[in-house]
Parts: sequence; structure tokens; C-alpha cells
Amino acid sequence: MSREESPLAVQFSAAPERVPYEAPAPEPEQPADGVDSDGPPEEDVSSKPPQRQRPAGGRPRDPRVDRAIRDAATQIYAEEGWAGFQFDAIAKRAGVGKSAVYRRWATREDLVIEAIRGMDTAAVVGDAATLREALTRIAREQLEWWGDTPGAAYLRLQMDQVKLPALGDLYSTRVRGPLLDVVRGMVGKAVASGEVPPGTSTTLLVEMLSGAMMMRMGSSSRANRQKLVDNPDEYIALLVDYVLAAATAGGKRR
Repeated sequence: MSREESPLAVQFSAAPERVPYEAPAPEPEQPADGVDSDGPPEEDVSSKPPQRQRPAGGRPRDPRVDRAIRDAATQIYAEEGWAGFQFDAIAKRAGVGKSAVYRRWATREDLVIEAIRGMDTAAVVGDAATLREALTRIAREQLEWWGDTPGAAYLRLQMDQVKLPALGDLYSTRVRGPLLDVVRGMVGKAVASGEVPPGTSTTLLVEMLSGAMMMRMGSSSRANRQKLVDNPDEYIALLVDYVLAAATAGGKRR
């Protein structure tokens, strides 16, 4: 037998190819007891008592705190203007925590408008039977307002809204707008009854009434302002006469 035909040679020549070794894939780690692999540890609540649910709506607001904050805000704004109108100072003056202010008013603009809003015109006018009676009630309320701290705060607002138009916008929508709406309703009734002629301007009525009182109170000494507040009847009657006379004359021209 030749060497090429040797069984041993054939055996070695037919040896199989080697297969590369592949290590087995590692098994995934199991999370420890009570641990979520995608989040924080789970809390074992089986031994904890159930939590008491807080009533919906929370604790009602104390109207005394509301009033204290509004009064403090009015005083500080009248004294310091916008630069000194800070929640810290208001809370300190009112004797409350700053959080009590923030819970009620989100911004300084909201609070200052609320502070100087003064009166609820609809409540003041009430069941007034005539436009004259309605204007008399408004004038009496505004006169007291002008003679007190809110009047001084209002004068501050007139200056500040030039630099801060947002204040002017809030005043127009929350203070001036509601006043005009109430008086406009009274003017409509007065036109229907013949008390004033058609075309009577609600805006001019309010501007004449409020503007005259603002001028009178702003240019008078403290003593004279107090005299007017204490004895307003004669002045208010004369003022309303002039306002209605002007409204009547103006309405006839239209």
C-alpha cells in the first residue's frame, strides 16, 4: 500500500474543521425584592393606615384677613406708590404671612386694583327710582372715598398707569367699566321717563360727577376735605344739578 493510500493518512486528512467557541449569553439580572427596574423602590403600604382625604375646596377664606390685606395694600400704595408696593411689606402691615397674600392675589396688579376699587356701584345705586337719586348716591359714596386713603391711592394710579398700561387696563375693566354699566342702565330708564333727553352721554355724566369731586378733594386742605365729608348734602345736590343740566343741554344738541 502506498503512503497516499495509508489509512492513517486518510484519517488525518479527513479531520473536521474547528468551530469557534461561543460563550453562553448571561442570564438577565433579576431585580431585588420590592424594586422596580424602571423606577424607584415600591413602598410597602400593607402595614400603613389609610390616608385621610382632604375635603374638596380647602379651608374657607377668612374675610377679616381679606380686609386686613386690602387695607394694608391701600395704605402702602397711597404712601409709597408702585415702587414700594411689595407683597412682603403688605403682609407685614396686615399682620399676616406672605403666603396668605399670594393665595388671594396672584399679582401686584390684581391686588392694587382690588384695593382701590372702592365701591360696588350696583349695590350703592340699589333701587334708586330716578337718575338724580342714583347720581346722588354715587356722589355721596365717592366723596367719602376721595376723602380717605383710597382716594390718594387712586391719584397714584393715574400717574402709574402711564408707565404701566396693564394697570390702566385692569382699572378700565374692573372699576370704570362696571360703574359705566350701572349708570348706563339708569340713563336708559331716565330717557324713557323723560328725565333726560335721548342722546344723553353716560360717559360724560360719570366724568363730570367724578371729575368735579376729584378736583374739589384734591385741591382742598385736609380740614376742608373733612368738612365736606361730614356735611356733603349741599355740595352734592348742587353738583348733581349742574351735571344733569349739562346732560340735558348736551342731549338736546344731538
